[in-house]
Amino acid sequence: MWTLKKYTCLQDLERLAPQWQELHESSQRPDISLNPDWIISWYKAFGSNLEPHVLGIYKNEKLVLVAPLHASVQTFRLTSLEALHSIANGYSPSGGVVLSAELSRSDVQTATQLLLADSDFELCRIYKLPEKEAASVCALATQSGLLHSGMEATMSTPMIELVGDWQDYLSTRSRSHRKSMRRKSKRIGEHKVEVEIGTPQSRDDPFLDEMFKISAKSWKHSEGTDLQSDGMARNFVYGLVERFGQFGKVKVWLLKVDGVAIAYELHIQSGSSLYPIRADYDLDFAHLSPGQVLLQMVLEALFKDPSARIYDCCADDYEYLKSWAHYSIEFYTVDVFSTKLKPSLVYLAKYHVLPTYRRFRQHLQDAA
Repeated sequence: MWTLKKYTCLQDLERLAPQWQELHESSQRPDISLNPDWIISWYKAFGSNLEPHVLGIYKNEKLVLVAPLHASVQTFRLTSLEALHSIANGYSPSGGVVLSAELSRSDVQTATQLLLADSDFELCRIYKLPEKEAASVCALATQSGLLHSGMEATMSTPMIELVGDWQDYLSTRSRSHRKSMRRKSKRIGEHKVEVEIGTPQSRDDPFLDEMFKISAKSWKHSEGTDLQSDGMARNFVYGLVERFGQFGKVKVWLLKVDGVAIAYELHIQSGSSLYPIRADYDLDFAHLSPGQVLLQMVLEALFKDPSARIYDCCADDYEYLKSWAHYSIEFYTVDVFSTKLKPSLVYLAKYHVLPTYRRFRQHLQDAA
């Protein structure tokens, strides 16, 4: 027997968290940003004006799917739609739903159809789905005959496999990259260089203070997104540290030059995957390339850590990350529209009329 339950406040999510955590640990894609501790921390930091709409699907009273969503209004150029959004922002390495690995293909179809059919929405927007998963959601929506769907590329995230010998791995990197990193390491090596590692468990940890000071001197300060200026981002970090830190899953890598902290990486581990969810460096030391030097030092150390197998760069495919990566994962945003008149018109405009117009305009420009 299949049942669906809705959870619409933080207290509900806290009560659901133990079952959710158990499901997450054995799920088909146990990404950190689908973990209940991540989602609850996210809501507390960024969701003060959002209405939780988390859906849980049970098979024979066992939780087999969690869809972390929130209700909102999605505005387009000429109209707006009542929408459900997956919980994701720039901090989220990925999005989607938590799905039991024990479900058969037909079970997945049943659960997904129940999920989509029960929700009274005009649009359901799911951010940062891996390509295969995004295509599967669109296929299920199409098969239902009651929904329109489309997908568009969001980002491409580099992945580094932390397997084997560090020197062997380094030899597989391009000659120009190795030469560049030797030059940067030599330049910073003219100073006293130290890397300190902290495992914070509370917001009072001095490693967090060091992080915030570096962030305030980074390029993000001019945009108001550094951790000193951005209170929501800072509270999110606090929440993650308090929820994940108690299990030893949070680590801060701090680079010091001549006794001064100038760069950091903040990691959270989930299974064998490491997520560097935040990194900054002091602009006054930009000539020493501290961020790239620290990344190399971190990777070399991680190759000796048997618990770590994947370094998920948690970012788009910047060249300095691609130069380290073995491969990249393509992520997509999926839009699922109801077949009511207004959402159907928006769907046609976004996924048919506008793309056709853009191709026609590009054809005219190429022919000119």
